[in-house]
Amino acid sequence: MNYTEKTKPGMGDPYWYEWSVGEQQIINMLNEDNNIEYVELQANVGLGLDDVVVTYSDGRVLCIQVKHTRANDTLTFADLVYSAKKTSKSLLAELADSWQEESRKYTEVVPQVFTNRRKG
Repeated sequence: MNYTEKTKPGMGDPYWYEWSVGEQQIINMLNEDNNIEYVELQANVGLGLDDVVVTYSDGRVLCIQVKHTRANDTLTFADLVYSAKKTSKSLLAELADSWQEESRKYTEVVPQVFTNRRKG
């Protein structure tokens, strides 16, 4: 088979860790006591809270932002509150904006940052 830039193996590489977080939520859905209606990967919700979205039968949603690394990297408070670009928002500001936007649509929105990075 001749692979193109779009079909070569590893196209999902940036998302592999996000998918593993989503798979854990899908496993949680098997337990009916968790009241999970469905799990979405790369959901159509506010930017920054779209990696994994878990919707519960009572209208609540858990919106998970996944930050992963393959390098030996850390996640620090500065990573949350500082933006390297003067024209963009910090991660925390972006998540807060998305949280506020999504809170208008659901009973309750629980934002969560999930990472495999060491704390710094």
